Amino acid sequence: MFVVFLGWGILKKVKVYEVFVEGAKEGFTTAVRIIPYLVAMLVAIGIFRASGALELPDEGPFPRHCAGSACPRRTLAMALMRPLSGSGSLG
Repeated sequence: MFVVFLGWGILKKVKVYEVFVEGAKEGFTTAVRIIPYLVAMLVAIGIFRASGALELPDEGPFPRHCAGSACPRRTLAMALMRPLSGSGSLG
């Protein structure tokens, strides 16, 4: 795939290295911009876990089912974390 992109850039007479470096700069700028949001999300998840609220469905009034429904116990915790962490909630 690398060879295809490189070859295509040469055929189109694009300065491949300069374009790559420019894209890398934009990627770094984006990463720096989202760091505060990532830190806030990780702190919120840490507080949520430390408070014990994540284990509440397991120890609450319905220990065998999530809030009286027929879903598995660990599904509720994953459903609560999903909006914050995306696919990281599966971990």
